[in-house]
Amino acid sequence: MYYRYVGSLTTPPCKQGITWNILGKVRTLSKKQLELLKAPLDPECKHNARPIQSLNGRKIEMYYKPKHAQGAQAKEGSG
Repeated sequence: MYYRYVGSLTTPPCKQGITWNILGKVRTLSKKQLELLKAPLDPECKHNARPIQSLNGRKIEMYYKPKHAQGAQAKEGSG
């Protein structure tokens, strides 16, 4: 299962129209794995902590694979 919505970049210029895909299951990683993921980033991107933004009418879709059928289904929601 995963969620999808159209939002914006999290760093300036915070460009709109970016499609985000969010996994429905939390994944964990070690401190070392996080360091390896951040290593190639520019310094200004390493501390990305933009506050949560309001939905502003955007829809969030949830995709899941039904137990008795093949393929993904989508359900829309808004907040």
